[in-house]
Amino acid sequence: MKKSIQKFAFLLGAILLISLNSKAQTLSFEERLDCKRTVEKIYWEHRIWPSENKTPKPPFEKIVPDSILSQKVEDEIRKENALEILWQKPITGKQIQAEIERIIKNTKEPEKLREIFEALGNDPYKIAQGFALPILADRLIRNYYSKDERFHISLKEKALSEIKAISSVEQMKNTSGIYSEVIFVKDENLIDKKGKAKNEVEEILCDEAEWERLQNLPAGKVSFLMEDEFQFYSEAVLEKVKDKIKVGYIIFKKKPFEEWWEENKQSFPLKIKEIAFQYNIANLNLNNSGCTNDDMWIPFFPAPERRAFHTAVWTGTEMIVWGGAVSTLNNPAYFVSTGGKYNPLTDTWTPVSKINAPSPRRYHTAVWTGNEMIVWGGDVGGGNKTNTGGRYNPFTDTWAPTSTIGAPSPRKNHNAVWTGDRMIVWGGMDSTGEKYDPTTDTWEPISTINAPSPREGNIAVWNETELVIWGGYNGSNYLNDGYMYHPQNDTWSPLSSYFAATPRAYHTAVFSRDKDQMIIWGGYDGSKYLRDGYIYDFDTNTWAGISNFNSP
Repeated sequence: MKKSIQKFAFLLGAILLISLNSKAQTLSFEERLDCKRTVEKIYWEHRIWPSENKTPKPPFEKIVPDSILSQKVEDEIRKENALEILWQKPITGKQIQAEIERIIKNTKEPEKLREIFEALGNDPYKIAQGFALPILADRLIRNYYSKDERFHISLKEKALSEIKAISSVEQMKNTSGIYSEVIFVKDENLIDKKGKAKNEVEEILCDEAEWERLQNLPAGKVSFLMEDEFQFYSEAVLEKVKDKIKVGYIIFKKKPFEEWWEENKQSFPLKIKEIAFQYNIANLNLNNSGCTNDDMWIPFFPAPERRAFHTAVWTGTEMIVWGGAVSTLNNPAYFVSTGGKYNPLTDTWTPVSKINAPSPRRYHTAVWTGNEMIVWGGDVGGGNKTNTGGRYNPFTDTWAPTSTIGAPSPRKNHNAVWTGDRMIVWGGMDSTGEKYDPTTDTWEPISTINAPSPREGNIAVWNETELVIWGGYNGSNYLNDGYMYHPQNDTWSPLSSYFAATPRAYHTAVFSRDKDQMIIWGGYDGSKYLRDGYIYDFDTNTWAGISNFNSP
């Protein structure tokens, strides 16, 4: 990575030689639209079109019409004006310069960034106002909104009033906020790894700093109201033992920025403000450390709330994280329907819209189709499972529901793979499955004849022609059998069990296209976590062990 960045620094310095005395300029709407089209086209070219997809990757123009691009540029310009109107914080050329330097310094994909700069003609004004400015404006407005009492004061006053009325920790459950409990454990070996009943409090590992903080809190006392970007909250230590601390929380969720912006964006003018500044890109030192500008703070909108049991897909240009249970409040009462997109090129997070998103859940599945992420199923809390889902388009930041007509029965801890034109759902303590066609929004059942027995914690891979299921836990035993589903003829067939991997669940597996093999690693066998692996060869229908010398 260091060599790659050094190479980028040399090329950038050689290509972007500009005159510091050149006349400052402001891009017109049409020029910004052209920059947006150029950047998004490069992102589209790098988006993964799964090799399983039978049709060629469609051209950018077919997927992204100019009408959508224009709406995006309009949205960006309104955000820039909102910053000045609401917070008296007009974006300056110095800030944009700092943002360019931040992106260059922190990028994880220097070659792709160079590709974007070159596509923009190595023009510092296009790079500044057509590429860096929208990223900066979006991050700034989200930060200002998240902490501005003008938009959250009624919620804050309500939360303060309800917390002040609490005279004992038992009354924490009687507020209008979300109540949840968690047991923090000092040592990972003390965590109860057995399956818990739906009403039991889950246990999570606590780092030393948090453990020390909780130890110093008096038991039975409800804290003052606290705040972060997403919520107001209060906590109380309910119980302390030697190595475990039970904590209760009350959460008052703020109105998400996306909802507020959708309701108010039309009130801000569509006017491009002149920013007189001469951007200096040629003399940047990409290996410099520390702040990019003296005496300057650069606020960042944070990553999604820390969580567990979520899903993540890689699109080729960003990682999309969605759903799950917030890890510090890991209780069925506090599942989330939020998410975030991480762009390694600009080292930035952007929240995923909640508008029309699926309901909060964990233990669901997600697949990437080439232009959409499909989320389906999962645990929605209170011991309830769902057969609902949604299709998320990362470019338009919009959701569309998946049909429930003919959908599989509600389930969690199931499997889902993408075949190229269908998502196949199977399992989750159920031996049934379905194929989902996102083009027609329809479901089709798959055969249960010779299908695997019900299980969870198994793995599923797509080997380019079949769905492969292996291992898992059936409620009493850990398994080491496997099956292949052949969608061409709607049949199941078993994998060889000769010298198969030892029984396990909650392991991982990948398919190697080059060698036509499945590689299994790790897992849990009912008594211990495993640090071994096996290879299954589809050509010979045989198993072989993997060395665990120096393994994780």
